[in-house]
Amino acid sequence: MQRIRTVNIFIAFLFFLAGCSTEQSQEQLKTVHDFRLPTLEHGRFYLNEHSGKTVLLVFWATYCQPCKAELTALNELYQSIPADRTTLAAICIDPENIDEVNQIISGLNINYPILLDYNSGIFKKLGLNLTPTTILIAPGGNVVLNQGGYDHQIKKQIQAKTQQLLDGNDS
Repeated sequence: MQRIRTVNIFIAFLFFLAGCSTEQSQEQLKTVHDFRLPTLEHGRFYLNEHSGKTVLLVFWATYCQPCKAELTALNELYQSIPADRTTLAAICIDPENIDEVNQIISGLNINYPILLDYNSGIFKKLGLNLTPTTILIAPGGNVVLNQGGYDHQIKKQIQAKTQQLLDGNDS
């Protein structure tokens, strides 16, 4: 009986992790249509207000450990990018427990905008299926990176692509 319970717990754990990955590519997006989302600070974020800038969006979930690692790593990147040419925002796809979201953001010392995607509406509309997912949009509006998962290699890829865009290379 104990062995069956252990197997059931293991299977449940695997399903829990299915949406949380360290690395996996997804279907490529070409553009991200305008959207608006509430912010953790009770404001509104409109994507179209950031047109002409490099925009880095990270979709994350409260239960996802690789997401938390990426949120922390992006703090460093956020400090080094020019705010007048770049927007960085993390989009929580499960903000229904707002206290948990606040606790995570506070605990990780995140100081860039946190957006709240209730019912994962934007996440689903974009056809995304795993967390974290990082989308980098060039100033011209084209998606130049759509990467699911997170690890050291993906971190380097995000930094390099962001720097390319800041250097004026739109591809």
